[in-house]
Amino acid sequence: APVLHSVRMTPAPARIAALDLIRGVAVMGILAANIAAFGFPEFAYMTPASMGPPSTPDLIAWTTTFIVIDGKMRGLFSFLFGASMLLVIDRAKATDEDPATVHLRRMAWLFVFGIAHLYLLWWGDILAHYALVGAIAYMFVRLPVRWLIGVGLACIVLQTVELGTLTAYAFDLHASAHRPHAAARIVTNWQLLADQFGQPTPAVIARELVIGLGGWRDLVAWRWTHAVGPITALTVNGPETLGFMLF
Repeated sequence: APVLHSVRMTPAPARIAALDLIRGVAVMGILAANIAAFGFPEFAYMTPASMGPPSTPDLIAWTTTFIVIDGKMRGLFSFLFGASMLLVIDRAKATDEDPATVHLRRMAWLFVFGIAHLYLLWWGDILAHYALVGAIAYMFVRLPVRWLIGVGLACIVLQTVELGTLTAYAFDLHASAHRPHAAARIVTNWQLLADQFGQPTPAVIARELVIGLGGWRDLVAWRWTHAVGPITALTVNGPETLGFMLF
């Protein structure tokens, strides 16, 4: 007689519709914030004057995006990332898997996809950044809620101080570069900053357009040498992202 083996059927985990809906809103919001930088050079994300004096509709669109979407959708996505992380860990425990192995394996694959996206497709990837911060966030998974909130607040304070310091540096650099007989190095540093956040020079705009309209290999080579890498992104935006994940 055939030997019948009993097989335990594990039902597929149920989706949480509210999380999926909010995640969709966050992703579409991120698309709205990034779409200018898809069609224009990367500094179009930072300033409506990226391609010359902006029109009134340009100013309205950029200002609305900046106030309503920019940062908010990324923060919302970070909240959801932290929530999903806990769900994955709980499901791993329920199936007698090692939560650390499951989570870190997911972060490793996310990092691989993020690096491929960053260097092969688009300079504005955040997947690699979320993979690194997600791996760090696992260290806090056993903390009680009040500690998660406290550490999260500390991360936001650290990020605010960091951004405040950078803003003060930008104002000081602007003032120094516009003084009579300013040193050439100071003027150069200010112009590099202005190219990204203020009004780029026509030469910079022309250069970026040539790069953007070039071949795929040329774009990959440019991203390899100019794109902000995940380690740099971690030092700049890591505290904020981690804080939101902990919340």
